[in-house]
Amino acid sequence: MRKGFNLIELLVVIAIIAILAAILFPVFAKAREKARQSSCLSNVKQIVLGMQMYVQDYDEVFPIGTSYWYDPDHPAGPDSGPWFALIMPYVKNEQIFVCPSHRFTASWSAGWTQWNGFTLSYGANMDLRARILASLHQPAEWVWLVEYNNFSQYWYDGSGRGCATLPNDSYRPWGSHAQFEHNDQMNLGFCDGHAKSMSKGAMIGAWESGAIQFDYGTCDKDSHD
Repeated sequence: MRKGFNLIELLVVIAIIAILAAILFPVFAKAREKARQSSCLSNVKQIVLGMQMYVQDYDEVFPIGTSYWYDPDHPAGPDSGPWFALIMPYVKNEQIFVCPSHRFTASWSAGWTQWNGFTLSYGANMDLRARILASLHQPAEWVWLVEYNNFSQYWYDGSGRGCATLPNDSYRPWGSHAQFEHNDQMNLGFCDGHAKSMSKGAMIGAWESGAIQFDYGTCDKDSHD
């Protein structure tokens, strides 16, 4: 009567377990990342809703941006601070500024010392700083927030750099500092308050077709006067 496995049978069982693990682990990893993506999307949604509430309180003018880019005639005042500080009274939650998938986040260190060390995973569209919401004909097309780090806490078109969709252009929302950690996708927040996930290729294609906007200057697709 047999009392156990022989060596060959044991090796076969181990091999089968290893094969199953190799098949299932990537599936589990993608499922876990999908959950993190959903959490991040919720963060982006809350942030852009906070921005909208801010805009309604300040004559439909977007947050200034950073402490060293400001409009002296802005309704919030010339020294009102970085964008995340401006909308903090509306969101009242520092945790939503950090994506659960990001291994690295930007840390604020330029002026406004009360915010030094504040970490965040998202960057606001600097090209819309202090602009009026009504100047955008289609707010649902305009990207205001992207997943970003390693380059302060904003992004902008870089005036004079042209409109090429170079994949390594750090000034673009798909550039070298953008984060596509959610199964090669990132979450974007739009000026009308909605949020969605897009891959780099889909984002570039949407920009080239005019389905999304982010440059207010000469690079736009005629979404404003």
